[in-house]
Amino acid sequence: MDVNVMVPQQRQHVDYTASLIMRGFLDEQFNLLQQLQDESNPDFMVEVLTLFFEDADRLLNDMTIASSHESIAFKTLDAHVHHLKRAAPAEKNQRSNILLHIGRIMK
Repeated sequence: MDVNVMVPQQRQHVDYTASLIMRGFLDEQFNLLQQLQDESNPDFMVEVLTLFFEDADRLLNDMTIASSHESIAFKTLDAHVHHLKRAAPAEKNQRSNILLHIGRIMK
């Protein structure tokens, strides 16, 4: 995208994405996913992110259930944490750091 011919909304999108990368919410993996989106599949990023958030929501609910019993199912909880870590963007991402911290607490 040529920054000299961008409309204001495109410029705002580029600036916002850059700020999210600088703050560690997005990483190079996000840029690679964006490159996979093209005219034949314009909703690719929306579909990928929707799948991630649906999966993360399900895993967090499963983790809540696994940790709510009187005798916590640590193996089940650990499996959910590892699955969520694998699905999350790179470990430098703040969400992944939270998941790593949860994993350390459980051990």
